Formats: sequence, structure tokens, C-alpha cells
Amino acid sequence: MLTSDPESLNKIDLLICCVKSYDLEDSLTPFKHALSKDSVILPLLNGVDARQRIEKLFPENEVWDGCVYIVSRLIERGVVKESGDGHSFFFGSSSAEASKEKLNLYLRLFKKAEINAKLSEDIEHTIWEKFLFISSLGSLTSYLDKPLGAILENPQELDMLKTLMKELLKVAEAKGIYFPKDIIETRIAKMKTFPYETTSSMHSDFQKGGKTEYKSLTEFVVKLAEELKVETPLYSRILENLSSRSQ
Repeated sequence: MLTSDPESLNKIDLLICCVKSYDLEDSLTPFKHALSKDSVILPLLNGVDARQRIEKLFPENEVWDGCVYIVSRLIERGVVKESGDGHSFFFGSSSAEASKEKLNLYLRLFKKAEINAKLSEDIEHTIWEKFLFISSLGSLTSYLDKPLGAILENPQELDMLKTLMKELLKVAEAKGIYFPKDIIETRIAKMKTFPYETTSSMHSDFQKGGKTEYKSLTEFVVKLAEELKVETPLYSRILENLSSRSQ
């Protein structure tokens, strides 16, 4: 059954959340009546704190983590344009109480649907690895109002991108999440393979003048850094700018 009416649903086995981070809580409310204690919730959002936010709303439910690598833009109502290749979807659970049977069941279902799904053995590390990319890129493209190609060809701005990634790595390490020593170089090398005009979804939202995900991609880093006693001067400077421009 395909429906746009949450009230028509009786019971949900798996609820996949694919909204902007600022709409997460409000988007879940209409489905509350159809969630049982056996329902699983899987957020696929930008950011790394979606699971914790959902668990506050539905403490009795099993909440997994996940992320998707895809380059796409909503170019008009009902029309999404994809670019690039290598789209992939990772999901999993860091909870020892997670149902391995359910995880493997949905992995089989995703693959049967020809989705390039992968069950991550360390999903927290997986989503932080993506966060290292989207947080630094989203923050800087929005701050400078420039596409990725323009940043990479400017030595000073490329250095800013590297500085953001270094600050975020320090935050991750303080949280107990570690990456290979060459992670910044490999990420920059990957970025250089993207089209010149590639930008972040947050930058696109700033250009449109609507809501943005700066709280999940920029403010979250600064607040977590403060909790962990880590200095993030460039992130803090960019946050001050983005918050003053956000709705």
C-alpha cells in the first residue's frame, strides 16, 4: 500500500525517517498511533544525533542508526535530480540489545528491492565518517557561499576546509571515535573528483532563504566540543555567522 496519509496506517514494522533534521520530531508525531513496542525506527538524516532524539520520544522502541551517500537535489516540486554514482546505504545498531534477526531480515529485504544496502558492524563510526564530510563541507560552503570547486582551487579556503575537519576530528577523538591518520587527505582527494559546482544541501537551503540544518551540522559540533572541553575556533566563528543568517 502506498499512502500519504499516516492516519490510514494500522501497524508499522519499520519506520524509515528521511526528513531534514529540523523536521524530525514533528514528522514522527503523525505515526505515533501506528507504532507498537515491536516497531523499529531507522533515521537517515544529516547529523549524528537523530537516534538519541528519537529515543527521547519513543523510549520503548528499537532505534537504529543509518546514513546514505547520494548526490541529489529537489529541482522542482516532485522532481529530484541525481548526479554522480556509487550511491550506498548503511544501517545498523550499536545497542547490544538490538535484534540481529531483524537487522539481517531488513538487509535481505533491502537487497531484494535492489537497494545497495550494507549492514555496518560499527554504525556509529560509519555515520561519524560521513559527518566528517558533510559537516565541514556544509558549514564552509554555506559560510563562504561558494561551491566545492571554488573552495578547492583557493589555497586559503582549502586550508579552512582542512582546519574544520581537524577540529571535528578532535571532537570525535574526545568522544572515543578514531579515524585513520590520512582521513583528511583521502576525503579531500574524493572531493576533487566531484563536479566543480558541487555544493552542500545546507548551502542550497541558505541560497533559497529557507530553513537550514546548521543546528545539526555546525551548532552540534560547537556544543559537543564545549561539553568535551575541545576548542573549535573556526567552527565557532562560522556558527556565529550562520546563526545570524538563519530563520
